[in-house]
Amino acid sequence: MNRYTLGLSLALIALSGTSYEVAAGEGRYVPKTERGRAAGDIVKKWAGYVHTVYGTSPQRWAGSMQGTFAEASTANLKAAASKQTYEAMMATLLGQRLDDEQVIDSMAKSDGSLAAIKSLGSSAEDLVYTMVTPCRILDTRNAVGRITGGLVRDFAVHTANFSGQGGNASDCGIPSDPSAVAINVVAVTPDQGGFMTIYPSGTVRPNAASLNYTAGGIIANAIIAKTTVGQPADLSIYSQYSTDVVIDIVGYFMAPEATPLSCTSVEGTSTSISAGAVTNVFAPSCPSGYTRTEVQCRPASFELVQVGSWDGHCNYKNPSGVALSANAASRCCRIPGR
Repeated sequence: MNRYTLGLSLALIALSGTSYEVAAGEGRYVPKTERGRAAGDIVKKWAGYVHTVYGTSPQRWAGSMQGTFAEASTANLKAAASKQTYEAMMATLLGQRLDDEQVIDSMAKSDGSLAAIKSLGSSAEDLVYTMVTPCRILDTRNAVGRITGGLVRDFAVHTANFSGQGGNASDCGIPSDPSAVAINVVAVTPDQGGFMTIYPSGTVRPNAASLNYTAGGIIANAIIAKTTVGQPADLSIYSQYSTDVVIDIVGYFMAPEATPLSCTSVEGTSTSISAGAVTNVFAPSCPSGYTRTEVQCRPASFELVQVGSWDGHCNYKNPSGVALSANAASRCCRIPGR
């Protein structure tokens, strides 16, 4: 067994929430559950890619994926295992709708650098912002109580009902696991002047302030906060001194969702071609925002000599003894959204 095969075997053993048994006489680990088989398929399929592109050993990568595998539903695990791109696989694990076609299309439009390829479909780097109607997700005056000075309090930015946090009795239109959120944070009557920091739950608190406040004041600030994806808590609040906190959400960031290609055909005007003549008939331009993807020639009784896709023409020869009309159309497509 070489070093890579050994690392992959150890990686499979390391999977959280799965069960394995050693196949008799084969020296390999076989998953016993449906969840285990799906997680094992993902590791076997992508461990080499991660090792080559990111320089991370299979064992270390599988270890870092334990929480994600444990949190993902079995349906998402199975769907992720079928993906043909790493980015689509990761997005599917997190419950985001990103498919292989969108990843491939984004790669085609990127500058081709390793950094650009790594970021495609990333829940940390390749993000789309969606605005929502301002909605209260936290109000310590209504529930959970004041933030105690010097301590950390976790809270959620996506849930079916924010009333448990003193907020709106709805989901505020926020989908599961946004990568970051745009929020308005208000410190209400702090005990003393100080600062507050809001940061991803489960990470080290940064040495930076999200909001500075004065004793007894009502101080607000608008911030964009990165969240902890795939975990029960999304954000943590640290306040230097005790204070009530009110947070309204106004938007969220997520990896882009795949959307179907939007296409239309634009018909050109008829052109008369003399008997025996060879003539170029040009297809019409596409509407603004669309790109011509095909020149559609209408040769009828003509001989089609050439299709000029670079400038949108059909080169016809009229083999008859009388003048005839010919036409050319453009097939125009665009990618909705980004």
